[in-house]
Parts: sequence; structure tokens; C-alpha cells
Amino acid sequence: MMVGLCFNVKDIVKDWLRQKGYGGLYNEDIECGCELADLMPCGGDGVDGCEAGCIAGPDEDEPNDGSVRWVTGECERKAPRIVCLCGSGRFREAFERAECEETLAGKIVLTIGCNAHDVARSADLAHHKPMLDELHLRKIDLADEVLVLNVGGYIGESTARELAYAREHGKAVRFLEPEAVKA
Repeated sequence: MMVGLCFNVKDIVKDWLRQKGYGGLYNEDIECGCELADLMPCGGDGVDGCEAGCIAGPDEDEPNDGSVRWVTGECERKAPRIVCLCGSGRFREAFERAECEETLAGKIVLTIGCNAHDVARSADLAHHKPMLDELHLRKIDLADEVLVLNVGGYIGESTARELAYAREHGKAVRFLEPEAVKA
């Protein structure tokens, strides 16, 4: 008997999905999908009817509206998806956690290389902020999807610009926390 090891159903399912090359679970009946990085956000209560699946590219017959399209059954092993993290540099821990989770889910992660939040506050470095902002837009260009780290619902000016840019360019967008509905 191995002492100190404790597995739960979520971990076992996640390991099996990863070993078989799947990206998560999908339930076609309710059009609900969850990736390995955020597996079973329902707590396992809604997994009846879920199948192993993976995210596919946009349907060639449909306009790309930025939504994520799932396929179930055999998933073609292909290059890993690229995700770009966007959010305020003040949320360093959220960036580190998301970078780790997305990497462990088999994705290539593009993130802030130099914290523009700190740069903007430094008189010696402030002149670099416009270049860093532009560089982050180029990372979005390279990405398949964007993960907005909207801790506490916060989306600052730079992040709002990046979010609008991602949507204008048909990128799939996910949020760390539910997106606030504007009145």
C-alpha cells in the first residue's frame, strides 16, 4: 500500500484524458465543455452525458465568432493549442497559477515577459510600456485563444484593449471569473 498518495475521481479522469490525447470533456446535449486546466467546474455533478473530447478549429462552413468548437471520439493529435494570458500585472499569482495549469493541460502559454504594471510605475522604464503593449497584441496574434485573468472581475484599460483586439480577430476567449454583464 502506498502511503501519502490520495487520488480523487477528477485526478484519475484528468490523467486518463491526458494519456489518451484528449483535451477535456464535452456534453453535446447541453453544449458544455471543460478543458483539462478547468476540468469538472460543475464539481462532477454535471458529468452525466459527458464524453472525452478535444477542441477543434473553427468549422470551415461557419463564420469564426471566437467560440470554442468541441469534437468527441477520436481526437487527431496535432500541435498543442496556444493560449495567451491577459490581465493586470498586479495579479502575479493568478498569472503564475494560470501559466502552470495551462501548461499542465498541454498548451503553449504566452504570458507577460516584463510586467508592464511595474514598468508604468517606474520613471526610468515608463517609456517601454507602449512597446510592451504592442508586443502583447502580437502574442494574441500567435494564440489560438485568450485567457483573461479578471481577478475579482477587474479588467483594466490595457486588458480591455487586448480583449477587444482578440475578439476583433476571432480568437476564442475564456475568463478566469465569469465576465461581468454591462448594463
